[in-house]
Amino acid sequence: MIELTGSSLNLKQMSSILYEGNIVTLSNEALERVRKSREAVERIVQEDGTVYGLTTGFVKFRDVKF
Repeated sequence: MIELTGSSLNLKQMSSILYEGNIVTLSNEALERVRKSREAVERIVQEDGTVYGLTTGFVKFRDVKF
């Protein structure tokens, strides 16, 4: 089992996940960072904010809000 922390994944671990089906878990700290990031995105969307690639498209669609 490989615990993802957001900063410790190496190529050997990634290979074992991709090719050997190794089980992945999230550390409590990583899960908390994901939660905070989601809250930030939800706040931006709720406030009708504009963030390139998040609430808009990319490149030629950068001015198209979704």
